[in-house]
Amino acid sequence: MSEKCLQIHIYVLLDYNDKFFAIEAKTQEAENLEAVSSESEWDLFQSFTQMSAIGIGWMDKQGNWLMVNEVLCKTSGYTEQEWLMPESVEHVLFLIEDRIVSPLEGILEGNSGKIVKLIHKKGFTELELHWNEITMPVSKISGYMVQFKEIPRGKSDLTALEQRSIKETKLARALHVNKQHYKSLFEHHPDAVFSLDLQGRFLTMNESCERITGFSSNELFQTLFINRIHTEDWAKAIEFFSLSINGKAQQFSSRVLHKNGCILELMTYFLPITVEGGVMGVYGIAKDITKEKQLLEKLRESQEMHRVIEEHSFDLIFRCNLMGSFLYISPSCNKLLGYSQDELLGTDIASLIHPDDVSNIAQQFFQQRDSEIISTLYCSRFRHKDGRFVWMESMTTLVRENISGSINGVLCVMRDISERKDAEELLLRSEKLLMAGQLAAGIAHEIRNPLTSIKGFLQLLSSQMKDKRDYVDIMKSELNRIESITSELLLLAKPHSQAFRVQEFHTLIQQVVSIMEPQAILNNVEIHFSHSEGDLLIRCDENQLKQVFVNFIKNAIEAMPSGGVVQVRLERQGDNAIVSVTDQGCGIPEEKLTTIWQPFYTTKEKGTGLGLMVSYSIIENHNGSIHVSSRTNIGTTFTVRMPLKATH
Repeated sequence: MSEKCLQIHIYVLLDYNDKFFAIEAKTQEAENLEAVSSESEWDLFQSFTQMSAIGIGWMDKQGNWLMVNEVLCKTSGYTEQEWLMPESVEHVLFLIEDRIVSPLEGILEGNSGKIVKLIHKKGFTELELHWNEITMPVSKISGYMVQFKEIPRGKSDLTALEQRSIKETKLARALHVNKQHYKSLFEHHPDAVFSLDLQGRFLTMNESCERITGFSSNELFQTLFINRIHTEDWAKAIEFFSLSINGKAQQFSSRVLHKNGCILELMTYFLPITVEGGVMGVYGIAKDITKEKQLLEKLRESQEMHRVIEEHSFDLIFRCNLMGSFLYISPSCNKLLGYSQDELLGTDIASLIHPDDVSNIAQQFFQQRDSEIISTLYCSRFRHKDGRFVWMESMTTLVRENISGSINGVLCVMRDISERKDAEELLLRSEKLLMAGQLAAGIAHEIRNPLTSIKGFLQLLSSQMKDKRDYVDIMKSELNRIESITSELLLLAKPHSQAFRVQEFHTLIQQVVSIMEPQAILNNVEIHFSHSEGDLLIRCDENQLKQVFVNFIKNAIEAMPSGGVVQVRLERQGDNAIVSVTDQGCGIPEEKLTTIWQPFYTTKEKGTGLGLMVSYSIIENHNGSIHVSSRTNIGTTFTVRMPLKATH
């Protein structure tokens, strides 16, 4: 008779009070021992779970539920399918001392037998939680057998959680789930991340929120967020919070009170927390923009300062690219050049520079660019909108790209130096006049002595050379011309006595016109004299001023060989008397207008080149000024401005 090896297995399961719950004995042959044993254990586990009068569930060490009984489904309000789905961690939650945790977190936090509150669809249930660490039959998965014993309570035993609304419970569950999903982002986010209930109370907050505000999570929990807002921003914060709980995401900036008393500037985003189609609370993300706001304020103040400087500065500030196109130009372009900003933006700077200066400016710029000289001073003439050219001095600075460092344009600060150029021209002219005067004194002195002798001997010879009378007259005429030239040279030589006295200007000009009328008639020229009413008193040397206006009218007559009209006008402008002498001659070319005051410069065949220079010197000594304007084939106007004598 063959022998069989039998093994008897006795299975004893104890409940959470270590009392016998079930016992079963089985025999089996040794050859299939392992397989039968595992299957029997699994069957016993299933039977035990389903027969239990309390809620039981089997969970692996990752928190996934592998088996639950019907009692637990009824207690929790979740179906078996909902318990066993991988996402069950999102809705099966415990409340332990007002903290929401998952079942796995609850097990890992403490000892078996703790009191927890199970949050479920219809609210919550208070339970006594027991667990044992086991290895599942068949699958050999390590995990926990969790037993849920419901604690019966009376109406007077209502907890704080029971007094919460269903919305609050759903909000707590949603916050916990999201915290699990985005735990790393929540904890390590550099900005303050927090959640609020529908009343605006803090529920959760990350470490950045504590760091930024200075308050701990315990100090903020269940307090109203509005208490942390500056009182002047309350209305704005409440408005945006109200909009967010109505389902609209909001963004706003506000001042927040730090725990140490200082005021922070925060940019806050409110995002509605939506659960099952309804808004249950608000997520908040607050970024500290205090330093940014301070920098922006400094930048705004700097920009405002630069704007005021640019708009009220007499200097012209502009920026050009390397092609010479204006990228920016300050409003002072209207004062200095007559153009508006819109007229110049995008135009080529070369179109404004005097043609004679373009090549020189280009050469200097290329030298500056190639040598990488940061700033260079330029002087050139720029065309005004009215057609005239204005002397400008510009400090030009190279502009570089922020990243590459390559030169991409220039920044110029430019000012009008016309008055300085005029002063330099006046100084040069005065130096020339002084040199001419010194030269004239020497020449006149050296010429007059022999000239007197020549005239005397010519007078003696004229009685003996009656048959050569024409030659003698020519010689006398030329000697008189030489004597006239020396007289003008002596007038340039200073010092000489001046007889200044108060004169009626109208009478003085009228006398000059009367003197010149015979010569005008001989040249078929009319002199028209007009003047304003009233006395115009000036303090002057009468003879010298007469010489000036005789010279101007004489030049006007000689400029019209075919005849014409000379207009002489006298008028008052403020504290000055203005005399203008206008002819209808051929005019003076523009390029020669600046040279007519130079000594010995003349366009007339028999001119000395001293008349205008002497006239300029005389007017200057009388604290007056001379201006000349001319148009080719139209005529020339000499304008003299003389200060009037003050009347008391």
